[in-house]
Amino acid sequence: MKMMDYAPSGARHADLEQRKATLRMVTADYCGDGTPYTVDGTPVAWRNASGSVVPGVAENSLEAKWGPDGALCLDDPRYADPASIHCAVPACSGNGSFGPGVEWRTMLP
Repeated sequence: MKMMDYAPSGARHADLEQRKATLRMVTADYCGDGTPYTVDGTPVAWRNASGSVVPGVAENSLEAKWGPDGALCLDDPRYADPASIHCAVPACSGNGSFGPGVEWRTMLP
């Protein structure tokens, strides 16, 4: 979070909801309950709603959109088998646009 300037002491002054969304996005906590669905080294591209954090790799396939409670929608999990995700997350249907409540969008390179 610090590298993306989402730490509490950062210049962005990220609030608690933004920090929660960031942590859940980085760890692929789709359900928002602390269960990670990724492993170190899994490639993923992330972009924030304000456009201040942009990926350094291609964005080819929409993974998810993220808010403070986890994934708001999910198309293509970065690592996990979709059947292993223990909560219901609606599909994004490939729509990568940002909307209300979306802090992050993740894409697979």
